[in-house]
Amino acid sequence: MGAMNALSDVPDGATEITLDLQRHCYSPREAPRAGDVWRLCQAAAVRDSVARGWPPQRYTEEGTGFVVYGAVAVHTRPIRYGEPLVARTWLRDFRRGILSRREVRIYAAGELAAAATQRWAHISADMTPSRASADLLAAFQPLPGGGAELRLPDWEAVDGPRFEQTFRSWHTRVDPLNHANHPSYVDWCEEATAAAVFDAGGDPHALTPVAERVSWKSGIAGGEVVTVRGQVVGVTAAGDVGLEFWIGVGEERRASAWTVRRLAGGDLLARLGGSPPALDAI
Repeated sequence: MGAMNALSDVPDGATEITLDLQRHCYSPREAPRAGDVWRLCQAAAVRDSVARGWPPQRYTEEGTGFVVYGAVAVHTRPIRYGEPLVARTWLRDFRRGILSRREVRIYAAGELAAAATQRWAHISADMTPSRASADLLAAFQPLPGGGAELRLPDWEAVDGPRFEQTFRSWHTRVDPLNHANHPSYVDWCEEATAAAVFDAGGDPHALTPVAERVSWKSGIAGGEVVTVRGQVVGVTAAGDVGLEFWIGVGEERRASAWTVRRLAGGDLLARLGGSPPALDAI
């Protein structure tokens, strides 16, 4: 994985949006769950679309839309409940009128708290990629600048512990496309990791998010039985743990994910039963 890039480069002309994070988004750590920070970034993208004259209803009327096919997020500090939140967002590019990259920066009380790079695909009503209309392309003009695309932190590879969780996707938590919304995949990886920590005798609420990346092959609908297979695959210079996830239905992979986590007041790798990389590998 590449080194984490600078997060503070926001080009002139980025949209600024005031947001709010509800109380139910907070865990017993008094910090928001990673998936809810992803929802905050999604809200920034949707609000920007509305401001440009493209509310969700217009996509429905025109038989088009956007789906996320990849995203990266990094967390620079916890968001405390009640802090004023501002998002700054812009399009990095819009290739062939189909594939776009959106940057989102979340500021809490004026300090950078989270950043995301979202990869969106423009689709037609039958869920196939399609070129956006001239009106939409005119509304979504990319902005130059903004630094390099976000990446996960570097880590040294380890062949660490594995764990697995299976559950049924909720019918009542799908999005308007009848799919589990993309932050749900972060929730699933987090719950599988928390369950592994709990089963090992640790505190699942001590997990602290550092960064995540998710890449989608296809969506998961309500009612499908989902399997999440996780493995510890790396350790960063800061001692944080990199995990890789296979997310699928039956033996069909629908998405892949990578998370970087630390355990507040403890050693996550040791808690899960793993060993640090050899000294000559660091």
